[in-house]
Amino acid sequence: MKLFSKVLGEGQDLIILHGLYGAGDNWLTVARQLSDNFKVHLIDQRNHGSSAHAKDHSYLALAGDLKEYIEDNNIKSPILLGHSMGGKTVMWFSIFNPEVASKLIIVDISPVNYSQISTPSSLIEQHLNIVNAMRLVDLTVCKTRNDIDGELAAYIRSDKIRQFLLKSIDREKDGAFKWKLNVNAISNYLPEIMKGIDIEKYASQINPQIPVLFIRGELSDYVPDEDLDKINKLYPQVEIETILGSGHWIHAEKPEAFILVVKRFLGLIE
Repeated sequence: MKLFSKVLGEGQDLIILHGLYGAGDNWLTVARQLSDNFKVHLIDQRNHGSSAHAKDHSYLALAGDLKEYIEDNNIKSPILLGHSMGGKTVMWFSIFNPEVASKLIIVDISPVNYSQISTPSSLIEQHLNIVNAMRLVDLTVCKTRNDIDGELAAYIRSDKIRQFLLKSIDREKDGAFKWKLNVNAISNYLPEIMKGIDIEKYASQINPQIPVLFIRGELSDYVPDEDLDKINKLYPQVEIETILGSGHWIHAEKPEAFILVVKRFLGLIE
């Protein structure tokens, strides 16, 4: 699939992959900070943003889209940065294409199977609730974005999550609202999106020399301490940084701290 992208700056190519329900534009602030030193590609993954919709939303398809983008744009040795679902895409890409990227930056996602998590705030249950809320909102009766927010609030308490979802609302030519997201595909593939990587099977396929940075939020549930050994087994040359006071959307919640860690890893500062 041909992916929509925005490109900022010049230099070595740095490709940023957003997370679930997001789009490349969510990363504009980060891209502007890095575009003095890199050619930054903000990609909309399939079924998100301005990229096309498709029934398949497997990581095999997402990684294949990324490979096609790299080949179509004649990109050599890119740095790949992925958040959440985008981070999983980067991990799967590094399995299928171990010699392509020069560095990996994985933001607040682990190679574990999240569908097996069972806690009072189960991540899979949170995402099921979000997807079901989007499917249940009747956009045809909504006249304003506030109307949509009110409909979502019946299912989603978090104002932060609702405002994030509203960024993926667009209008048809006749003025009617629509989701930029392919809600049905995301719903159908949610177990796939949440699934993990078989580390015993795939660790040997990853380039053991590739430098990797994992960034996690202190207040996030996505990369707990018990996952660190698995990450080290998958990526022997890994650095793990924790951003204090941050939840899952680190780049938005703690942008200065996030940029500092990324720049240090990329050799821009000591």
